[in-house]
Amino acid sequence: MLKTNSKFILLIYFLSFFAACNNNSASNKNTASTSADSTSNVTPDWKLGIQTYSFHVFSFFTAIKKIDSAGIKFIEAYPGQLLKSGTKSTFGIDLNTSERNAVKHLMDSLGMAFSAFGVVTPKTPEEWKRTFEFAKDLNIPMITASPLKNQWDMINTMSGQYNIKVAIHEEKKGSPYWHPDSVLAAIANRPNFGVCADIGHWGRSGLDAVISLKQFEGRILDLHLKDIVTLGIDSKDTILGTGKSNIPGVLAELKRQNFKGIIAMEYETNPYDNMKEIVENRKYFENALKHLK
Repeated sequence: MLKTNSKFILLIYFLSFFAACNNNSASNKNTASTSADSTSNVTPDWKLGIQTYSFHVFSFFTAIKKIDSAGIKFIEAYPGQLLKSGTKSTFGIDLNTSERNAVKHLMDSLGMAFSAFGVVTPKTPEEWKRTFEFAKDLNIPMITASPLKNQWDMINTMSGQYNIKVAIHEEKKGSPYWHPDSVLAAIANRPNFGVCADIGHWGRSGLDAVISLKQFEGRILDLHLKDIVTLGIDSKDTILGTGKSNIPGVLAELKRQNFKGIIAMEYETNPYDNMKEIVENRKYFENALKHLK
């Protein structure tokens, strides 16, 4: 009888122990969820990145290290940037296997990831194929492009085959894709196409960024987020929230659209010494999300 009671008591003890553990686990999950919810009022699917053209006066390797030190983990890499000091190689589809592996190692070692590659304008189907294969090899999920009009359908098909989206880049007035109407024509009935909304270029072209975003609801894949000093074709970049791009309105509209994707900062002013401004932009963005209604 004593042995039976002992076994029963032990059973009750273990059942109580595991129940407490489960309750603590659930409590921890609820605490984590509450903590996450309290730090941001927008979807966790918003990810802050940066266009490496912001550091175009440096090599790709140097740029990546600067971006990491600025606290940013997603990058949109542009073609033609010197790969690293002491070489003639540039970032793009001509990188050999050794160079690509070096890029992968650098990114992995810093815990960074590609968000996109561009802006590109491949001229032939073969060049497009090489571009998609390059993106696939480096685990780049999207290509930002200004494609030739007579290749839209071919590119859309190839995009589906490689499972890599193509975002049409909004450019300055005078370029093929400066106006929303031209981009709408390109993405219509092409499910693998979307939009890379360049907020600064819209302001330089005399377009309202919020109104333009509304025209692309559901098709925005990527943004080049920048603020500009004045509205006009030659206006320079400035700190987010201090210029004429209506950044608060842009972020509010993205939230209304339930946007999910990369918001890539781009800052081209003072390229040799812009780290302070890059960090200020990151802090502005993070603070703006906390107060976004």
